[in-house]
Amino acid sequence: MYLRSLTRAARASTSTSTACTRITSPSIRCFQSSARSLAPTFAATQQLPPMTSQSQMRSAHAISNPTLAGIEKRWEAMPPQEQAELWMQLRDRMKVDWNEMTLQEKKAAWWIAFGPHGPRAEVPPGEWTKVWLYTAVGIGISLATFMLIHGMARPPPRTMTKEWQEATNEYLKSEKSNPMYGISSEGYSGPGHVQSKSAKAQGIKLEPDDGIARSLGRSALARPSISRRAFEPLRRQAVPALAQRWASTDSARDGKIHQVIGAVVDVKFDTEQLPAILNALETDNNGQKLVLEVAQHLGENVVRCIAMDGTEGLVRGHIATDTGSPIKVPVGPGTLGRIMNVTGDPIDERGPIKADKFAPIHADPPEFIEQATTAEVLVTGIKVVDLLAPYARGGKIGLFGGAGVGKTVFIQELINNIAKAHGGYSVFTGVGERTREGNDLYHEMQETSVIQLDGESKVALVFGQMNEPPGARARVALTGLTVAEEFRNQGQDVLLFIDNIFRFTQAGSEVSALLGRIPSAVGYQPTLAVDMGAMQERITTTQKGSITSVQAVYVPADDLTDPAPATTFAHLDATTVLSRGISELGIYPAVDPLDSKSRMLDPRVVGQEHYDTASRVQQMLQEYKSLQDIIAILGMDELSEADKLTVERARKLQRFLSQPFTVAQVFTGIEGKLVDLKDTISSFQKIINGEGDDLPEGAFYMVGDFESARAKGEKILAELEKS
Repeated sequence: MYLRSLTRAARASTSTSTACTRITSPSIRCFQSSARSLAPTFAATQQLPPMTSQSQMRSAHAISNPTLAGIEKRWEAMPPQEQAELWMQLRDRMKVDWNEMTLQEKKAAWWIAFGPHGPRAEVPPGEWTKVWLYTAVGIGISLATFMLIHGMARPPPRTMTKEWQEATNEYLKSEKSNPMYGISSEGYSGPGHVQSKSAKAQGIKLEPDDGIARSLGRSALARPSISRRAFEPLRRQAVPALAQRWASTDSARDGKIHQVIGAVVDVKFDTEQLPAILNALETDNNGQKLVLEVAQHLGENVVRCIAMDGTEGLVRGHIATDTGSPIKVPVGPGTLGRIMNVTGDPIDERGPIKADKFAPIHADPPEFIEQATTAEVLVTGIKVVDLLAPYARGGKIGLFGGAGVGKTVFIQELINNIAKAHGGYSVFTGVGERTREGNDLYHEMQETSVIQLDGESKVALVFGQMNEPPGARARVALTGLTVAEEFRNQGQDVLLFIDNIFRFTQAGSEVSALLGRIPSAVGYQPTLAVDMGAMQERITTTQKGSITSVQAVYVPADDLTDPAPATTFAHLDATTVLSRGISELGIYPAVDPLDSKSRMLDPRVVGQEHYDTASRVQQMLQEYKSLQDIIAILGMDELSEADKLTVERARKLQRFLSQPFTVAQVFTGIEGKLVDLKDTISSFQKIINGEGDDLPEGAFYMVGDFESARAKGEKILAELEKS
């Protein structure tokens, strides 16, 4: 528009319609020859800097004017038509290849365009009014367009202020440390003031309400009162994180199912804004919600996901929506007494779970400064455990054993004893085990009042049984851990039972194979150690509360060197090994007293009396084990009197390590016993010192303390006398 006005001005100065003559190659060559013919006049002038505005061009004219007499004469000698044609040629040449003109040509062009006798000299006032008017209108439209685009690219500063601030503060309060977005709520002191840990480490104090807050819609993050250079890394970290979390639109979050291969589902998105790894996608499968977890980015806007449920009936073209976060499950007191699956949906047919809070199943472990390092024994009421391999409060205990040696019954007894003795909360996570066992456990807990349908329950159940897809079995342990973490953060001492941690590893191996990763030793996934460590490091004690984890570990073919149980060993504070040989003797729990270990069996932790008693018991049992070969070949008669006494007491100790369980009462008919630690220590001391030498071996089988054994022995002796 501005150029058209200049053209009309040129027409007005020449009063001829030929000013709009089509520019052709001959005319450009004519201009070049004319400009070159004028160039010698400029040879004596100084070189001028490049000009970018009309005022600069006028200044160039003022400086060079005394030396332009030759150009004036040639210009004045031209007829008006040639002047108009030369001006039009000049204008088009300046648009096309101004940078290719020589300095002399440029100087001549400037003078012709803006000199006192150029086309602008005789422009009527009305034409220039239009020029300036069009210029002002164009600038106004450009500014309005820029402001409109800029406003659409960021949230409105007023209408979104409260919503963004509340959402951000609630998110930061609920997440002590968020691995997905790199933002920490450490230092939170109310709305509008958050101090990140990276800022604390640099000694930076964050003040509310400035540029960074405005860029986020005043979302409770603030710019520190420091230099821009020091603050820039924090801004780069915070702004994209929250913007990605809250500024995505529905259209960008929706994708279409591209391929379905069993539990693997590929989803294609229309844009390059793909969901993050471990994000949850939701789709509809025959009226049922199906959750997918992003595992890989394949390229061409396609993500590969693992289904958390069966994919039967799922077809290409179905819409899958990115939830913007990992799988979130209900946490808090509302989960007590309820059974839920890997995605937090109730499966006990008792309606929805009444939870006020949801938490993602993927999270970072607590910081080192948040963890507690005090050593304290957790009394379980099971004699063999409390004496020989005591559990640490807030520790990780591995329950090793082959198939059918009593791992699940042992865990059920622990849940029952902890609920009775300590009144704490428990979380039971069934990972890839039998559905029948989970059903039996649920009803047994109701019978023992651990779960009260109309009252206060002490346990939450999370099941991903062996009929579930590998994705569910690989993530259900994290769901149970997330529920336990919330109780710990509320100041509770929580017991987390995982039955079976081997199935967690096995499911991870299946998922790894589905994703096409090359397997490592014995066919396990190459990321076995990483997957195990990521979960185990979250099980710890903090300044607020503790999580004590008991993990049943299936040992394939009773081989403790298998990579799955061997990887688990590195994370455990205590190991309880269930022996098939002891179970064949009918001694339950079938805990091997010589293979079971604990770092808590230290005189500085348990006390000297406890340590000495446990050492003497293990020594006597070890001597008996070494004498078994001689006994099998030569018999008891070939032993010395001291060895005979050792064998007799060791056999009584071995039977005294058995104990009736409350949860097994329906099978054994024997009332369960919960033995205090002091009674356990004193009872074993009496047997070692020979106070039970007059009692038969059967008196020590399936009893609680030593007094119960004496009463049972006297009863047996009385029956023998009668017979």
